[in-house]
Amino acid sequence: REHPDATAAIFFGVYVLGMAFSLPVTAALSIVSGIIFGHAIGIPLALSACTLGGTLAFLFSRYVLHGLVQQRFAVQLAVINKGIERDGSFYLVSMRMIPVIPFWLINLLMGLLPIRPWRYYWVSQLGMLPATAAYVNAGTQLGELELTLLQALWAKPEQSALRLQQDLQRPQRCSLSTVQSTLERL
Repeated sequence: REHPDATAAIFFGVYVLGMAFSLPVTAALSIVSGIIFGHAIGIPLALSACTLGGTLAFLFSRYVLHGLVQQRFAVQLAVINKGIERDGSFYLVSMRMIPVIPFWLINLLMGLLPIRPWRYYWVSQLGMLPATAAYVNAGTQLGELELTLLQALWAKPEQSALRLQQDLQRPQRCSLSTVQSTLERL
C-alpha cells in the first residue's frame, strides 16, 4: 500500500509473463488482482495484462509454429481456416466466454489460425471481460473478508485468537459462517 504504482507495475509484469509463457495462471492472478487492487483498478489491470500476455503467446504460436502446423495439417485445417477467415471474431469471443477452455490454450491455438493479431487482441479484450470481472470480484470479496478478520484479530488479539482456535478445532462447526460468527462476537 506504500508503493501502489510499483506494486501495480510488478503485478502487471508477472501477469503478462505468466500468460506469455502459457502458464495456467489466469484465474489465480485475476483473483489476486481483486485482493490487492479492488474492482476499479483490478479489472482493467488484470484484463490488460491478460490480453497483452495472451497476445504475446498468440504471436509466438503464429511466428514459430503456424507454418509447420499449417503445412503438416493443410487438408484438415482447410475448412477451419475458411471458417476463421469468415467468422473468426465470433469463434474467438465464444471461446473466451466459455470458461471451460483455458485462455492459455486459446492463445496458442488461435495463433495457428488465420486471424489478424489486432483483431485477436480486441476480441480477446471483449471476450475475457466477463470472466476477468468475475474473478477480480471474487478476489475483492476475499480481500474484504481477510481485512475484517485481521481487524478483529488486531483489536483484541488474545480473545480473537483463542475464540477462533476453539471454533476451528471443532470440525463440524468449521466453516465460513463459524469464522463470521466468531468475528461478530468480538
